[in-house]
This record gives sequence, C-alpha cells and structure tokens, in this order.
Amino acid sequence: MYEETYHIPLLMRLPGVPGRRVSDFASLADLYPTILDLLGAATPPGTDAISLSPILAGGKGLRDSVTGQFFGFDTRGLYYQQMIRMGKFKYIFNPSDLDELYDLECDPPELNNLAEDPAQQDTLKRLRQALVAEMKRTKDQFLQWAPDLMWLPISS
Repeated sequence: MYEETYHIPLLMRLPGVPGRRVSDFASLADLYPTILDLLGAATPPGTDAISLSPILAGGKGLRDSVTGQFFGFDTRGLYYQQMIRMGKFKYIFNPSDLDELYDLECDPPELNNLAEDPAQQDTLKRLRQALVAEMKRTKDQFLQWAPDLMWLPISS
C-alpha cells in the first residue's frame, strides 16, 4: 500500500475561485457529497464520504485521516489489507502477514517498518484504534475480526 499507489493528487477547478495547493486529506468518495453541496443538494443519510466544500471555501478539511483497502488477489491468492494515514504516519493492517507502520516524513520510501519498534508502540496502538473506529463508522464487513487481530480490546 505504497504512497505512490494511494496518495493521488486531486485537482479541482471552480469558476471564479483562485487556485491554491492544500495538503488536507481527501478520498475519491468525497467527490460525491462535494458535488451535491456545490449543486445545493443534501447528502443522503448514511453516506460515508465527507464534503470537501470547506476546503473549496478556503478553510480546512474535515478529515484527520484517510483510509484505503485492498481486497483481491495477488501472488499469494486471496489477500486483504487496510491502511490508515494520519499525520506523518501510515499503519497497514495485514491480517495474514506482518503489520506495517511508517513515519513518512523520515522514511518516504517506506523501507523501515516501525511496527515492532518499542518506541512506536503508542503510535501503533493509536493508529490501530483509529482504523477500528473508522471501520465502525463505515460498517466495514471485516470489523468483526479486526480488533482481535490487532490485539485491541473489543468494545461496542
């Protein structure tokens, strides 16, 4: 789940709005409620995505993290993993392999997995909890197994 695969620039152009570069988190799914906002329509209840309208209006985005998922086939056969990017850190949950934790400021090519580093255990736990919280928010089908596999206490 390399940055080059999941961190894709989003370009938007609105008439009469000067261009600027922002580093806020966004998801491709966020385009749906954003377009509805721009059209003056309400986002349907239960939508997981978040409108990017605050960013377009010159403010800050509403996301403090972004997630990505892979569920499909690779050289090992059927494979599943989830990722959360929060601040400078990225955590990758690999149920059938080693988990990964990267400090993207110090290690942009993601060569030094910090998941086993004793100094990073609080960060690892915080990102695991944030990923589980996002899985709950989006009613992720794998939530029933994730807390056990991440060694987190199960709570409703």
